[in-house]
Amino acid sequence: MKTNCKLSIGPAPPREGIVPRRSFLKAFAIGAAALPLGSCATMGGSGSINLGSGDTGIMNYALALEGLEAEFYSMVMARPYAGMSSEENHVLRDIRDHEIVHREFFRAALGAKAIPKLEYNFSKVNFNDRTSVLTTAMTFEDLG
Repeated sequence: MKTNCKLSIGPAPPREGIVPRRSFLKAFAIGAAALPLGSCATMGGSGSINLGSGDTGIMNYALALEGLEAEFYSMVMARPYAGMSSEENHVLRDIRDHEIVHREFFRAALGAKAIPKLEYNFSKVNFNDRTSVLTTAMTFEDLG
């Protein structure tokens, strides 16, 4: 099941020195909301997810994003695109492993308050095409 995602983001103002916690978390949530390429997540049949509120909601949002990245890189490594260099293989595998650790960190930190595993739609990513994969990877890393 697909959800209809309509997300946008504007540039964040530059900050110097220490960023207050609330500002950091707000900027993180807004930046993360700009996930492109139809990579929306769904759960069950409802198409909606209750993330919770406050810190729990923010951490569940981060869990969803880390899950998205972990799933993307797992798919990349499960079927590497033609001509993937050994350096690209090493870097993408390393990123995948880090994203899995990040996902599991949030899942463990949230415990029973964690959202269930989501299904991600990567239908707009051509996993056989180097440019499609690396452009998507760059977008996820820039936003994350």
